[in-house]
Amino acid sequence: MLNKLVSYSKKAAVFAAFFSITLAHQTASSVEKTETYKDLIEKAYNLSLQQDRTQALSILVGASKREAKRGLPQKELLTAIEEVANIFYSDKTQQLHELALSLKQADPAAALTKLNEAGRLEPDNLTILLETQRLLLATNDCSGALKLGEKILELDPYSEGARLHSAQATVCIGKFDQYLSFANSPNTETQSIYWLITDVERLFKKAEFDSALVKITQTEKLKSTYPESFYWQWRIETELKQKNDKSGQKYVSACRKLTPRQFREFSSDPNLCRRVAEVENSLKKSHNP
Repeated sequence: MLNKLVSYSKKAAVFAAFFSITLAHQTASSVEKTETYKDLIEKAYNLSLQQDRTQALSILVGASKREAKRGLPQKELLTAIEEVANIFYSDKTQQLHELALSLKQADPAAALTKLNEAGRLEPDNLTILLETQRLLLATNDCSGALKLGEKILELDPYSEGARLHSAQATVCIGKFDQYLSFANSPNTETQSIYWLITDVERLFKKAEFDSALVKITQTEKLKSTYPESFYWQWRIETELKQKNDKSGQKYVSACRKLTPRQFREFSSDPNLCRRVAEVENSLKKSHNP
């Protein structure tokens, strides 16, 4: 009898332990399943405080995709993604970024060096990655810019800047079919001046000059002080053998008058006012054949 009781007692203990583990697992699963997107935002912010940006973004993006199945992504999730993706964790990183911005127009190669240094300190900081992508485009490393865009969109698939710069890169290297995959993405601001001017360049490179000229008028209506509209009008008029002195002079004048604040405002165009010498030399030649 004693042996039977001992045997039973052991079986009961094993069953109790198994039941306890199962119950704990079910409870944990239940908690996990009932986690709201607000709980996940809080978890992501806590991870960000620990400087684990990658994991924080992964949680937020996953939550946003799940919420999107019920409609549009939650506004709070998109705001959290933006904040976590772009926050600076150290003053040194932010100072390097600011230094790069001050150098980018006069010396893009030096600015890129500073950004690479900042990127080593905070490799998943999207503010740094996006500025690096712009400078790669400005230094004509379009393939590098496209590859970097892939990394950015893995971290934040909602990044409008990464889609735009990736689209600019595809036009730069002539991958026009791939351009359409970026331009037709959800949430793309297809009527923004930067998308329009990128499409103008695409049409120009495909020798669709009349269509490109129509789009140019749209960019001028959106922002009359944006110099690149005049540049591409000048290029198109040149190809169509039309008089182009006026548009060329407008481009040079607009770039000369551009304030530091406007340079920041138009920073999504990596080639902003980088072709003044090209236009000036052409105008001189036309006046002094």
